[in-house]
Amino acid sequence: MSPLGRTVCVILVGAAFGVACGGTNIQTIPDQEVSLGESYRYQAVVSDGTPVTWIMTEGPDGMEINPISGQISWRVPDRPVEGPFPVVITALGEFQVLTERFDLRLESAPPRATRRNFDNTDGDWNDWLGIGVIGLVFFMLPSLVPK
Repeated sequence: MSPLGRTVCVILVGAAFGVACGGTNIQTIPDQEVSLGESYRYQAVVSDGTPVTWIMTEGPDGMEINPISGQISWRVPDRPVEGPFPVVITALGEFQVLTERFDLRLESAPPRATRRNFDNTDGDWNDWLGIGVIGLVFFMLPSLVPK
């Protein structure tokens, strides 16, 4: 009991499970993968609809949560950045604090295909060897063919 005669619950909710005080908790948010350059959105929900104020406690730069609706939004960077990105949101109720944690990971992009050709040489001996072999075949071929 608090000095005011009311019970105050402080709840920490783990990423994989929920702990409730009086039946109220944040519905578990799973870890997720996001793609480069996409707009990420997720709706956080309190299980019994109790009015709360939402706060972004921890998240990547630019991630926001609407304090009234609980809508999480983030513009995922266009270029690869190091992750994962831990996210912690907090719901402040009249007599309780609920917290939920989850991770966002960038989807693995397929490796870029690289192709070496003679238009893009770096001048090493393999390039010159390749050019020499091609030249030898084209210029010597007519003399090797019987007439």
